[in-house]
Amino acid sequence: AARLVAGSTPWRTPGTPDLGEPFGVMHCVQCFCEPQKGRRGKVFGKVNCKNIKQDCPEPDCDHPILLPGHCCKTCPK
Repeated sequence: AARLVAGSTPWRTPGTPDLGEPFGVMHCVQCFCEPQKGRRGKVFGKVNCKNIKQDCPEPDCDHPILLPGHCCKTCPK
């Protein structure tokens, strides 16, 4: 398995990276731990990440807000 955050992350389990201070958790980045084979056939973990902000749906209101710990803006209730 690969390391995304503290501890190990199972193969292909999505996670958000925590870069520590001053950046913290990157809520709009999703990472996966992918198994890779080395030259000698040993399997190791490779972390692949992508920005998911462009996948956010467009909120259907005039003044959307970004809630703490979220990537996409939502309409206030």
